[in-house]
Amino acid sequence: MEVRHGGLSANALKCLAIVAMLIDHTALTFLPPSSTAYIIMRFIGRFTAPIMFYFVVEGYHRTRDINRYTLRMALFAVISYVPFVYLMTGAMPGESNFLRLNVIYTIFIGILFIRAKNEITNLPLKILVMTALIILSVPGDWWYIALLMMLVFDHFRGEHKMQMFGYLLVILTAGNLIAYIIRPFVLFMNWRIWDFSVYIPILSEFGMLVPIFLLGCYNGSLGGGGKVAKWGFYLFYPIHLLLLAAVRDLIL
Repeated sequence: MEVRHGGLSANALKCLAIVAMLIDHTALTFLPPSSTAYIIMRFIGRFTAPIMFYFVVEGYHRTRDINRYTLRMALFAVISYVPFVYLMTGAMPGESNFLRLNVIYTIFIGILFIRAKNEITNLPLKILVMTALIILSVPGDWWYIALLMMLVFDHFRGEHKMQMFGYLLVILTAGNLIAYIIRPFVLFMNWRIWDFSVYIPILSEFGMLVPIFLLGCYNGSLGGGGKVAKWGFYLFYPIHLLLLAAVRDLIL
């Protein structure tokens, strides 16, 4: 990808993403879903995952060792398993919550999905493997929607406008934004009731539109930070989950 002057580097965008993730998980942990602060903070949190998925695809194409890259994601998915389950469910993994899997797991499945698309030459086998991976993504955070986003980012890599158009289609359809937009009109057609208040609890979902503008600022460079930034992004995920869970247990 051509490096442009100005704009935001990959590491700068990743920093924005992890700050948004912290804000999102803070709202999930401490605020009632009906509060205005909750809706605003979750709106911000919707920036995170699409930016992560975009740069995972970039990492797939830029890494010098795709096998190590894949195994690294698998390792951090395992490391993050207990912290994520405990924060999200308030309990250690057990019979009722053991399949509550984190977004790093979904990213790991997504990397396998992109590898299958690009590296398997036998078409029936490719379809079979990609279908199996879609099924395996279902227990993960962002499930198959993540795979669709990564597929779009990979297929149109180097064509930013097509990437963003494809991403928009994914969030409008699989991400249910169209359903959210037309909900008041469906209510009117079925019940003759105009009720735009149904938008209030789902306003946060429209935060998925923001990455279109943020990724438009990407200048093609990695940015500073070196290995500290590289490993910091990986470590932040399980560490912030543990810290939020610890604070919740202390004050609630």
